[in-house]
Amino acid sequence: MHNEEGISILGTNIIFLFGIIILVSLDLATSILKIDMNMLGISTIIIEFLFFLVPSCLYIIIKKKNLKKVFRINKLSLGNSILVVLMMQFSIPLIGCVNYIIQMLINTIGRPLPNPIPEINTPLQLLMGLIAISLTPAICEEIMARGIFMRGYEQYGTKTALIVSAALFSIMHRNIQSFIPIFLMGLLLGYVVYRTNSIFAGILVHFTNNSFSIFAAFLVKKLQKMMGPEMDRIETVELPQINMITSVFLIIIVISSAIIFIGLLNLFRHNTKKQ
Repeated sequence: MHNEEGISILGTNIIFLFGIIILVSLDLATSILKIDMNMLGISTIIIEFLFFLVPSCLYIIIKKKNLKKVFRINKLSLGNSILVVLMMQFSIPLIGCVNYIIQMLINTIGRPLPNPIPEINTPLQLLMGLIAISLTPAICEEIMARGIFMRGYEQYGTKTALIVSAALFSIMHRNIQSFIPIFLMGLLLGYVVYRTNSIFAGILVHFTNNSFSIFAAFLVKKLQKMMGPEMDRIETVELPQINMITSVFLIIIVISSAIIFIGLLNLFRHNTKKQ
């Protein structure tokens, strides 16, 4: 079956499987070879462009379709740019709450796996991280996920396309314990792209979200150096104990974020209703 843009389900799934194979191969190579942050960053950039962006574009070219139309390469207004970034920022506490609950459930039966955060100790590594982990995936993965995956499944309806593309996007991250949080982020990415009819909305949100993680990793390393060996010994995947006051404070943050997010979502829907 094909949608109106000429993207078949078979073609969509082949590109997805191709991407998974490449990512798993990269995981194996990284685990076997000792690769530093700079080398890992360069290889990530090459992998993203050669095996995500190029196959997605070649598929559309072979199908003789309009790249601009299929990938929604349309202008994103300043107002919508600000709205999607704010929506992403206030979704972080909500998705983080879901992630914490999942980690608690995993903790009851075992130990959650630590998230693979690259070593970011210097400004150069920070810059490489922003390029390799924030900018490059934001472009290449959005073209594949919101360009190919979402377009391919649009023949079954917009809701199905959003859900399936978010699921495939989450699977490609190969982290079962983070499947739901990444899936929720994928839904937000697909939604802003669909409503604005611009892939740049997804790229902007994706880049901002990944950059937040990169800066957080950089600041944690700086804090570890400031705290000395005592901080370095705090290497555990156990969930921290949260007292009553902290719990109430976090609940207030989550509820406030939810209210603001809903308000921003309604404003965003009103702002994009004619697009």
